[in-house]
Amino acid sequence: MRNLNILWDMNQQLQTICLLLKQTIDTDNNSRRQSEAAIKELRKQPGYSIQLLKIVGTNEVENAVRQIAAIEFKNYLKASWHTRESTSISQTDKDQIKGVIVNLMLSVPTNLKKQLATALEIISDSDFPSQWQNLLPELISKFETKDFQIINGVLHTALSIFKRYRSMAKSSAVLAELKYILDIFQKPLLNLFLATSTLIDQNTHSPEILVSLFNAIKLMLKIFYSLNAIDLPEFFEDHMREWMTEFRKFLVYETKYPQLVGEEDDEKPALLHKVQAAICQNINLYTEKYEEEFSPYLQYFVQDVWALLMKMGSDARYDLLVTSAIHFLTSLSLGVHYELFKDSDTLKMLVERIIIPNMKLREIDVELFEDNPTEYIRRDMEGSDSDTRRKASLELVKGLRKHYERAITEICSTYINALLQQYATNPAGAWQAKDVAIFLVTALAVRSLTSSQGTTQVSEFVPLLDFFATQILPELQSDTSPALVLKADSLKFVLTFRQQLPKEAYLTLFPLFLKNLLSVNVVIHTYSASCIEKLLLVKDKDQGQQPVSRFGKDDLKPFLEVLLANLFKALESEASRENDYVMKAGSCNQQCTRRDDSSLC
Repeated sequence: MRNLNILWDMNQQLQTICLLLKQTIDTDNNSRRQSEAAIKELRKQPGYSIQLLKIVGTNEVENAVRQIAAIEFKNYLKASWHTRESTSISQTDKDQIKGVIVNLMLSVPTNLKKQLATALEIISDSDFPSQWQNLLPELISKFETKDFQIINGVLHTALSIFKRYRSMAKSSAVLAELKYILDIFQKPLLNLFLATSTLIDQNTHSPEILVSLFNAIKLMLKIFYSLNAIDLPEFFEDHMREWMTEFRKFLVYETKYPQLVGEEDDEKPALLHKVQAAICQNINLYTEKYEEEFSPYLQYFVQDVWALLMKMGSDARYDLLVTSAIHFLTSLSLGVHYELFKDSDTLKMLVERIIIPNMKLREIDVELFEDNPTEYIRRDMEGSDSDTRRKASLELVKGLRKHYERAITEICSTYINALLQQYATNPAGAWQAKDVAIFLVTALAVRSLTSSQGTTQVSEFVPLLDFFATQILPELQSDTSPALVLKADSLKFVLTFRQQLPKEAYLTLFPLFLKNLLSVNVVIHTYSASCIEKLLLVKDKDQGQQPVSRFGKDDLKPFLEVLLANLFKALESEASRENDYVMKAGSCNQQCTRRDDSSLC
């Protein structure tokens, strides 16, 4: 390869860098390695980052090379912006980059815009606001263009900078930064929000224009959340009426344009529903943190959110909006205005119209159970289902229990009995009813829960052991269950309430776990393995208050040979060759059998 140092003149340099970038994706390994080595040397040259930006911004360069240049620029900044090594970017280059990156990012195609936006975020994490005080004025100046393609790019950039304040702890330094931002940005943001709302009213028959306008609204709603996450700014408190009036307008906004509400076969949230979900997240924030200041608007939003939930179907495209709306009701039930739910008819409607419908398994959930068991387990067992309808409904039940435990338990018990009767009348056709009943009992019964011990406190109003004996144990003993989901539910119930089950139940359950280890269904043999592991860890106190295993070594001994054989058979399943739950059960068992005393694990 030619000596690159002699090519360090402007035109030739750009051509050389373009060639090298293109060769980094060459299928020839030797050519690719040489190009990567040459680029590594170029990173040490002053002005390299500026040349990358020139390539990104040059329309004459082929798009693939511009994309590679944008990625290389982002990666170079990530590695070199903060360092003092030989590859670090000089202050001169840094100043030039900050002087051009905003305009460049707003002018390039979307695929390049994303890379430059990430690069800008890298710079702002280090330099904003103290070393980049012209950034916000430059961004705000773009609002005057009236071009929403540019404005949305600016809002996206602002959001990428401000979103870090969502997770920051409140401190004098952080509040000082926010004050600087708010003094510059808060009034233009409100003015733009109001102006965009007016434009939406003026363009109700132009769906293409509405898409750009609603995208701007969505971004501004997310910025609103970021700027209000740590503390309630005085300006936002003073102008709460303007903000909340617009929030209510968009929360009840209706249109039939598929560009805004999506097609019937869409699974992803539509633009309007993203906007409405963002509003729910904002009013949820205000309910949790600024309830006193927000109280004049609560009653109206409760009505709006309730009406919105009544209109939402079970399609996956509504999930984001439905969960966000339920989170708002949950926050309300936990706050000082919980008396909004004190009426028994209101509680009944909540259970019947919101909680139970959103606890029901849908076809896509059953398909996940059957076709992607690993993902089903991840969501159900590992706590990654925080944004599902079921989890949101469960949290709402918990919220209502805080002040109305007896009342909500009595109301839910009526529906649980009805659901179980549906199942008893038609098991094959109404198995989902029992699935909901099990989930609802769990929501009512658990007062405190840890991953290591399961449920540690239960509600006195839930006959837990009776439910186990009449509904859970028969499901585990049956070989003709109408749905494997119910068997998985029952295993999960045992896992959840393992501390509350007596030793006699363990002796009955253990052979059932061993049998279910042989199930071809990954969820079933995984949950069975987890039950074995967790039940072996349960401890009681002896007369001397020393911990002893509830299911001791002598209890385990009769099952040991079958247990080991079935664990190995479970691992032979193609989908479970590296199943952590099965391996943990085997490991726990080995530790138990090595002990000389009666304790396990």
